Amino acid sequence: MVAISFTEASERIKSSLDIVEVVQRHVILKKTGRSFTGKCPFHNDKSPSMNVNREKGIFKCFACGVGGDAFTFLMKIENRSFGELIRELADEQGIDILREGRFDQGQDADEFARRKEARERMQKLMQLSAQFYRDNLSTLTSADPAKAALLKRYSDELDYEDVTEKFELGFAPAGWENLASYLKQNCDFVQANPNLLVDAGLASIREHGQGHYDRFRNRLIIPIHDDQNRIIAFGARSLSDEDKPKYLNSPETALYKKNQVLYGLNYAKEAIRQTRTAVVMEGYFDVISAHLAGITEAVGSCGTALTEQHLKLLSRFGVERIVLAFDSDAAGLKAALSAIELMTPYLDNPLGKGADLRLQVLTVPSGKDPDDYIREHGALAFRELMENAQSHWRFRCEMSIQGFNLNDPEARLEAVSRLTPEICAISRPTVREDMIQRYSERLGVSTEALLLEVRRFEKESQKHVSSLPKRAILETVPPLNSVTQSIPFNTPHNPLPAAWKQHQEVAEKTLLKLLLVSPDHFEQVRTWLVQAEVRDFFLNPYHQQILATLLDDAEIANNPSSMLSIFNHQASESPELLYTFTELLFSAENFSDSLELASISPAVLPERLHTLVDEQIVKLNNCNRQLQLLQLKLKLEADALHNPDSEIMHTYAFHDQYNKSRLPTRGQG
Repeated sequence: MVAISFTEASERIKSSLDIVEVVQRHVILKKTGRSFTGKCPFHNDKSPSMNVNREKGIFKCFACGVGGDAFTFLMKIENRSFGELIRELADEQGIDILREGRFDQGQDADEFARRKEARERMQKLMQLSAQFYRDNLSTLTSADPAKAALLKRYSDELDYEDVTEKFELGFAPAGWENLASYLKQNCDFVQANPNLLVDAGLASIREHGQGHYDRFRNRLIIPIHDDQNRIIAFGARSLSDEDKPKYLNSPETALYKKNQVLYGLNYAKEAIRQTRTAVVMEGYFDVISAHLAGITEAVGSCGTALTEQHLKLLSRFGVERIVLAFDSDAAGLKAALSAIELMTPYLDNPLGKGADLRLQVLTVPSGKDPDDYIREHGALAFRELMENAQSHWRFRCEMSIQGFNLNDPEARLEAVSRLTPEICAISRPTVREDMIQRYSERLGVSTEALLLEVRRFEKESQKHVSSLPKRAILETVPPLNSVTQSIPFNTPHNPLPAAWKQHQEVAEKTLLKLLLVSPDHFEQVRTWLVQAEVRDFFLNPYHQQILATLLDDAEIANNPSSMLSIFNHQASESPELLYTFTELLFSAENFSDSLELASISPAVLPERLHTLVDEQIVKLNNCNRQLQLLQLKLKLEADALHNPDSEIMHTYAFHDQYNKSRLPTRGQG
């Protein structure tokens, strides 16, 4: 069989897929006009919000915003990357891919094949090791202490069986080379290269002498899966207090990157997708007990601080609410604060259309960990704790006054000084007001007094800014020529009026749809937009990228399927780009119908399109002028902080710049 390139393979596979048939494997579709409709599987859809267009080969949910082609649908429903999906479909269809993804030109196909073989061998070692450990737990008498430890937690025989079977628990016997000998007997490639055991994190090299010894010995074994249910590492719990550390994990390997893995996500992903909630715990048995009790949204960080990669991993499954359920000891509280610091840039910002990320902290009573509490009080009690979990703002406020004797006047004053910066950091007025009311009562001070402290702190902060040199102040003000960087277009903190943003958004979308609506006139519309230098006025970053692709690569631009493939490659980092382009493809058809372009004679249609393009360019010019003036105002106000007596000079400067900013529109020269 002749191997073909990754790109050619993806195009061949795509041409063989009927998007309606692909979606119908997971969704009941109903024919509606030229499209099919059904309930979106990616959110709790109560009425059919998803449209599927067979002719264009795309789908779009107009409730949650998800959209794309058949590849996009399969990637999301199966939680696979674009490359993984193409390779799997290629194997199913008997297509041999020459290269896996995009690699440096100097590397050859043999190197790619060696890497693939190494990963497959490591995966086989993981599966064989897990089976070895599972068999030991059920057959070896030396595993009795491990069984006893489990039965102490899960005394019911059915619970014990559920835990050991579902979570594939096992036992590593004492001895130096039990696993190594087993793998050498069952894998020829291990006999040829024993160092593969070290690469997989299953063995260590002897410091003195030759050979290897098992990494895990006389421990209860907990397999760690990735979100596709493949075993990639192990956690191992000691069976005696003398055996340190209490938990020993696999080192990082080609399969296992601890800052990119959440324990139990393979079991929790469907519940997270349905509830839009993830309960993040610390330990393996916190997660295991939660799932056994029916709290199937639980995942574990397992001794590792939460990372941005963890957050991105959860966002792939549509999470909108994260509940931190860490231990109630000092280490657990510290870990919760660290997680809040990490997530702060993402809080109250859209992860997707109609979805904001909410962060809450669950505090387990009496200093217990979630595992103990769930086994003692049951799922309903823990669910109640979840419902009453504190907002991240309240948790930070609570932590700021923790340890103070509030009956002592001096301690109360210190608590107020610790609390004030936390309240000042709250941007939402209603939340800030609630915190002031709540903690004035807690601290035994009036709301007016606490509010004065907050205002004093803010005033002191502003004085610090105003005392900075002029250059430092102006560096905090966005430059006039950096429109997109200075004021993010689609964020809650955008100071521009909502009506202005709506005009800008509509004008950008209309110009993009005019490019897509008529393939026969694409080149003409493209020429008009290039001549008008319209890309300088686009602010939405997704619209910018789509416009750049349409204007810069005419061959790709005339083939929406190719553009979808490009955006699928980037979907893991920027899914909104893909969803935005899909929405434009869907709406372009309705846009054409609304303008009755099909009924306009071919001789008149170009002039009609030209008029529509001109109208939108005028709108963008007007919006751009308003933005320039706003940024000028911000700059002059900042400059006035350094020179308060220059108001008249700034007024003249503003009007002078206003006249310069009046850009000519198309048709005016």
